[in-house]
Amino acid sequence: MKKGLLIALLIISTTAWSQIKPHIGVNWSQLSTEPQDFKQEGRAGMQLGVGWKFGEDFYFEPAVQWAFIGTKLVHSTEPSNDVESTVNIFRIPVMLGYDFMDKDAFFNFRLFTGPSAAFVLSTTGPNALTKEDYASTIWGWDFGTGVDISFLYLELSYELGLTPVFANTSVLGDAKNNAFLLTLGANF
Repeated sequence: MKKGLLIALLIISTTAWSQIKPHIGVNWSQLSTEPQDFKQEGRAGMQLGVGWKFGEDFYFEPAVQWAFIGTKLVHSTEPSNDVESTVNIFRIPVMLGYDFMDKDAFFNFRLFTGPSAAFVLSTTGPNALTKEDYASTIWGWDFGTGVDISFLYLELSYELGLTPVFANTSVLGDAKNNAFLLTLGANF
């Protein structure tokens, strides 16, 4: 399976126009619902990764990212039960998009959408939830826009959570993770 995917990527990269896209960014995530007896406070996180863009007008862009998202849940009656976590994740977004300008243009505007899968690597923080408290795979759907100026780009996207974040939904609820992402990168 891995060998077949690698061969397919090599064939695509040699037969179609492609770019390597390293990037860094910030994210603001919010649970779709709050666990019982808790209120959430949003916290900023960050992501760092690389994408591979294949195609000219219509394009396909898989990426890999390391990210951390901040979570703070404030207990309604017992402050000692507050949860503050930094969740380290490995994220794989796979976008389909459309470039409105020619690939060689100094300025480009584009739209993109696609699924993303996130895998919790670890958690840290005072009174933090553990890795085992999170679902093994957290799925989302991204919608976004980007602008390219010369070889630099800026993207703003929104991720709509598709699956529950927590492994034990009967205790922690079926909250999904929704997030805004702002990403700065380079096209090579």
